[in-house]
Amino acid sequence: MRALPLLLVPLLACAPEDGTSATDATVDDTDRVDATDTPVDDTDGPRAHSDSDVADTDDTDDTDDGLPAYPGPADYDPNHTITVHLHGFILGLEPDTGPYGYRTGGGPIADGLRRYADLPSYTDGLDGPDHVEGTHYYGIEPPDTFTADEIARVEALQGVPRYAEIIAIQARHALDDAPDATGINLTCHSMGCLVSRYLIEHDVEGLVSDGAIKRWVTYAGVVSGAGLATQFGWSTSYLSALGIDPIDIEHMGYPWVEANVAWNGMRRQADNTAFHGILVHHVLADDPLLDADFAALPLLDLSNPAERANDGIMWTDDEAFLSVSPRARFVTDEGQDVLPTATFVHVDHFAAREHVGAHLVGAAALVGTRRFEVVVSSLDVGDVGETDSEIAFETTVRWPDADQRFGVDAVIDERTIAHRVAPVVPVHGTSAQPGLVLHSAMVFDEDTAVELALTVREVDRYPFVGIREGGPNDVLGTDVLTLPIEDGTVDVTLGAVTVHLATRVLTVP
Repeated sequence: MRALPLLLVPLLACAPEDGTSATDATVDDTDRVDATDTPVDDTDGPRAHSDSDVADTDDTDDTDDGLPAYPGPADYDPNHTITVHLHGFILGLEPDTGPYGYRTGGGPIADGLRRYADLPSYTDGLDGPDHVEGTHYYGIEPPDTFTADEIARVEALQGVPRYAEIIAIQARHALDDAPDATGINLTCHSMGCLVSRYLIEHDVEGLVSDGAIKRWVTYAGVVSGAGLATQFGWSTSYLSALGIDPIDIEHMGYPWVEANVAWNGMRRQADNTAFHGILVHHVLADDPLLDADFAALPLLDLSNPAERANDGIMWTDDEAFLSVSPRARFVTDEGQDVLPTATFVHVDHFAAREHVGAHLVGAAALVGTRRFEVVVSSLDVGDVGETDSEIAFETTVRWPDADQRFGVDAVIDERTIAHRVAPVVPVHGTSAQPGLVLHSAMVFDEDTAVELALTVREVDRYPFVGIREGGPNDVLGTDVLTLPIEDGTVDVTLGAVTVHLATRVLTVP
């Protein structure tokens, strides 16, 4: 059996991208899955990397390989932080026409964040220190607010670097217009997440070195490149006929991301001290069937023998960092690592913008002060018909307090075998101690409990993780747990398996 792919475990459970053991990274054993045998998919090409590339760095000096020692986490006040939303790639909209850099409402994601985080909108004329706005980065006509020097910096660039420059300059203007604001959050969808990653990794307009970027929330994001932009031989003339700027496709491809975005060329790893002071959450989408606007087509599944999770446009494991080196980690004053968190929603790439659960978890990521996680600390396995077994954990998470407060019934995080994102633990004998994180996310300060529906299966067919034994994936048991948002332990027996859960709360600056 191939070992569990990293996308299926929370990002606390990361191994270095060179395939070495997660035990080689400095992280408390209770905060990760032991990913010693977990390989990294190298279908996008080899990446050179050594252990020295992920060593801890001094917070006061430049790193040995030239990275500045950017500011670490600072006290955060959502009431004095502007949220800037970056739209995605827009099919059929010519990037080389019309104005750029103008402020917008931000679309459905920004609307959801405003509603559930109780934040004002720039478009309401509330240009205060905590408003939410969007910035349009396509176009050739500068706004009146840009200076001649700013316009010259934009015009010297093209593609993703140009878009990042536009966003960063406008963010500076937003901060100038709201003098009580002390920083910005970045939220994004699709290609906007690649633009924001470029902005962070390259410290565009000095936003990172000034400690201005506080939190980053991605939605179905092109975080580590887009396979669809890489695997087909798109011709310039064909793309132009579709109204697509070929440079956007080139810049979303794996080679360009490795060469121009990701530090040390590791597109799937955060290995840049620029992330040291930024709290990160990824919302990943995993429904491969695009909606009727795309002829209900499972585009990526047309050639997907490994049954890799995807949202119809993006491979799901390209929508998040799969590992974070020690020097790139957000660390609390108490020295606790706060690695990026991730939640999964079963919608396609475009519907991720409308998903209420995604809006809720994104809003909590912007205004919350607590991270809540549920961990399988150990499990005892009785007679499941096999001496060596593979146990899958399927979960559905809801926030009952938030549902009642806002009058919604939203799934926050859902991971199943059918969606190809359920984690699997190999068990040799009758017990295992995986340290598997089933759910991890920021929560609203008002909330007191999380509802976790848990199904345990003995797995005989799960191609994405290399299980092809041919039998059924037998359900061993199901339960729905209401878990207080506090440190604690819970034991639940599901058929022949007893699962020992630990719940943990971490307060972040």
